[in-house]
Amino acid sequence: MHKINSRQASLLLFLMLVSLRLMYLPAYLSSLALSDTYVVVMFGVVVEFLVFIWFMWLINKYKDVTFYELMCKKCGKFVAKLLIIIIMLLFFAKKIIGLFEVYSFFNDVLFDKLEWYNFILPMALLALFMQTKNLRTYGRTMEVLFPFIMLGFILVLIIPIRHFDPINLLPVGTSGFYGILSSFWHCLFVFVDLSVMFIFIGNIKFDSQTNKKLVWSFVLSSLVIIVYFVTFQAVFGVGATGQGLALSDLPLHATFASGVGRLDWMVILLWTFDLIFFVFFMGYSVMFCLQNIYRMKTTIWYSLLQSSITIAVMVLSRFNFAGVIEFITSIKFVNVLASVLLAIFILVTIVALVDKNNKVRDKYKGDVVTTRVIKYSGGRNDKGIKKTMEK
Repeated sequence: MHKINSRQASLLLFLMLVSLRLMYLPAYLSSLALSDTYVVVMFGVVVEFLVFIWFMWLINKYKDVTFYELMCKKCGKFVAKLLIIIIMLLFFAKKIIGLFEVYSFFNDVLFDKLEWYNFILPMALLALFMQTKNLRTYGRTMEVLFPFIMLGFILVLIIPIRHFDPINLLPVGTSGFYGILSSFWHCLFVFVDLSVMFIFIGNIKFDSQTNKKLVWSFVLSSLVIIVYFVTFQAVFGVGATGQGLALSDLPLHATFASGVGRLDWMVILLWTFDLIFFVFFMGYSVMFCLQNIYRMKTTIWYSLLQSSITIAVMVLSRFNFAGVIEFITSIKFVNVLASVLLAIFILVTIVALVDKNNKVRDKYKGDVVTTRVIKYSGGRNDKGIKKTMEK
């Protein structure tokens, strides 16, 4: 595995936390919580912060052991592979959601009518290439794209500032605590983006600034999301429910669909780079899980399999984004997802708490070992040589 440095990890974390929350979520959440939309988001950020602390504790405890290796050692291969399959399905579901958002955005804003094959076939071919890359490639790519993405965020928030009306943020708490909790529950599929940190476990090159950079990445992404939702609610008020293309409508600070009017370059800059990269990284995450389930020398077959399944899902669903979102946000699906993730958190926490020997990992067997160094002197060419043996 090609490890990433702390800067790359923090940038990837930022992207994962903001990608699926900018376009369709604001209007959908507004239909559930009305003027308490931003309050629900704040509540979600608090919950995510608790999960983030858990991941940071786990990443610092196992700096050289991946999540799969940890589970294999403590729970056996069957349980480890089962957990990896569950996490893989979560990554695949988020990839499908991302693809539907990209297609809907292109079809509603960029084109009058975008045929499905003109969209999915080029995306599938590009995915075949991107899914076979390593984690470091994604980290380096994100280092290039991040300044442009942040520029887009800043401009999207600055342009409509003169239409910011604080009255639209009131009254607060009209939904009540139960309403806020229920709205969060229905949007839980968005607030599980920290699952990407399962991949970070054991795959980050730690230095003195690693923890600080990851914390700042989480804080910055949380602030961006909160400010974005506050601005969205303050600009559109009671009309927020009808702004299905929030990221496109907000820079235009209008109450009509941006497909009717002009197209801002900022939307292209931000949305195209951001979400397509997110989709490819979710594809890579699926590949990462598949390699843990059954390792192959070449990943092209896994990439081909994943792309084929993706095309099949998209075609069979007839690109009905609303139907897919309705299923994903259904209470039964959310209940299952929440229960499974909670079970994984509890299991991994117990394993980590009882594990006392996690300092060194044998890279071939995945076992924790200790070493000792024995100095020896031999011939004239052996001076200064050290031999390392397993204790």
